[in-house]
Amino acid sequence: MVVCGVRGCLEALQGRKYSDNDLTTDISELVGVLDEQANRINEGEREEGSWALYVNQVKSGILTMGQTQHYDDKFWKSNAKRMEEKDGYVIRKLVEHLMSIKNTETEQEKLAIICHDIGMYLKYSHNSMQAKKLLDGLGAKKKIMELLLESNDNNATGGSGSGSGSSSSAGSGKYQQMVRYEALNTIHYFMMNAWENSSVNLTTNTGSVNAS
Repeated sequence: MVVCGVRGCLEALQGRKYSDNDLTTDISELVGVLDEQANRINEGEREEGSWALYVNQVKSGILTMGQTQHYDDKFWKSNAKRMEEKDGYVIRKLVEHLMSIKNTETEQEKLAIICHDIGMYLKYSHNSMQAKKLLDGLGAKKKIMELLLESNDNNATGGSGSGSGSSSSAGSGKYQQMVRYEALNTIHYFMMNAWENSSVNLTTNTGSVNAS
């Protein structure tokens, strides 16, 4: 509001003629600075609104592919660390959904999204080892491994599940494939963090040996 008001005054001044060219230039530069500030404010408001919307989606457990935040890298780069706010409320809530939802055709879209979002948290976390430790403690890694094994078994058996072909079995449809894909990606992030840690330890140990 203040920025808009000041900009309006400057625009009025821009409409006047001045004998001092430097004054005209200064007014134009000020308008440019205000426009840049307004854009930053608007971007910040959009990001904050996007995060608030995501938190509400996680709280409610209503997670669908149509929600744009899930597959927006910019969103995750800005907000992954916020998953740990309030004692990790959001990431804990995601894992709670992961643990309680059954791998049925009606729930597989949600399971795929949860696996994906946990993977993005791992990928963009400012402390990947701490994030991995938190998720391990909550049982997320074990659960995602189970989902991956289930989906592999279903692929091997043609998705027959219990053999009845009913909607209560895991099935082999589009969303089951998505669960497998997202679970595999997330396990990759778990393992990538472990490899990075092993690499650091190896480098440290090698340095110690060389020094001796």
